[in-house]
Amino acid sequence: MGTTVSTGRTHLQINRTKPFDPSDFIDNTGWTIWRGLADGSGLNGEPQQCAASLALVSIDLVKVRLVTCLKGKEAAVDGEEFLRRLKDNGRPRLDAQVLETLLKNQNLIPTAWKRLKKVCFAGTELRTSGGFRYVLFLYWDGTQWGSDYEWLKHNFDTDTPAAVGG
Repeated sequence: MGTTVSTGRTHLQINRTKPFDPSDFIDNTGWTIWRGLADGSGLNGEPQQCAASLALVSIDLVKVRLVTCLKGKEAAVDGEEFLRRLKDNGRPRLDAQVLETLLKNQNLIPTAWKRLKKVCFAGTELRTSGGFRYVLFLYWDGTQWGSDYEWLKHNFDTDTPAAVGG
């Protein structure tokens, strides 16, 4: 269900003084943090961010686990089910500010992650201006790390695990 990662320097400091702003990060107007229930409009209710992850100001990357949430012989699961299973997992779903900090400190990203298609950071649920739900992920393009987003209607498989706290 997960693997432990290791790097030489293992502690990542997260600056929580300024809240994450999706429209600044994605450079696309109209993106916000999803509010309320998954089957709602995303405009009303509590922002959908993992409170346990938001409380972290330092992360020991050795304790980060990558989980797929697949059961039995499943090859993939749709994003909404993936997210439900992650929430049931009980571990902090690492959020967008953790991803953002890793991009600024790429030397700390575990080398083992390069063999994956992407590493999902599902602790922050996003809303497009059109009302669709997304999560962010890191990816390795063969020469450098980048970030992108994935619609929660797409499938998540063994090559798309989520980063969770230990």
